[in-house]
Amino acid sequence: MADPYRMFVRPEGDPGERGADLMERHGGPMARQAIEALRLRPSDSVLEIGFGPGIALQLLTEILMAGHVAGVDPSTVMHRRATRRNAGAMAAGRLDLLEATVEALPFEDRSFDAALAIDNLHFWKPAAAGLREIHRVLRPGSIFLCAFTPPSGGHTAGLPELLTRTGFEDVMTSAADVGSLVTARKPSGQLIGQLRHIRSDTPAEVP
Repeated sequence: MADPYRMFVRPEGDPGERGADLMERHGGPMARQAIEALRLRPSDSVLEIGFGPGIALQLLTEILMAGHVAGVDPSTVMHRRATRRNAGAMAAGRLDLLEATVEALPFEDRSFDAALAIDNLHFWKPAAAGLREIHRVLRPGSIFLCAFTPPSGGHTAGLPELLTRTGFEDVMTSAADVGSLVTARKPSGQLIGQLRHIRSDTPAEVP
């Protein structure tokens, strides 16, 4: 009998390996669309919550050649898979993976230019605590994106209101080819917003 918790919520053992296999087979399309929606610059620093087997991490390291990527996930199964997939970027010092949960992120305030979570926000308990931590580690004006594919069981209902209550603004929900996306911005001062708007470097392209 399938064990959804050990496959997808906190992957471990044989069920976790099967869950990782499914993510590797089906996770690419949403990872690409989510990263495209972030409109990243090559020098950005990006955090992924619940990185699974490391598909989005690989895409991020391929486009952020002058930036840095960090990921947190509590599963040793997923750390092993993601490390194997991204060994080169880790050896080059462009990717750090930490065994942690979103409710207690091991980063300083204002450390990242963007953050994303794919198919796992609905597993956070409580979700508000995780969103407050993401808000803390994002720089002013930065974007948080969460994505859901139908098989994950996640949904956007109530999420815009929750994001607003935890300090985000400019919350937008949109449809993707393989699910749905929600983006929200950490508020910035007027001057910071103007500086981000006139930056001359262009968004990086997703391979």
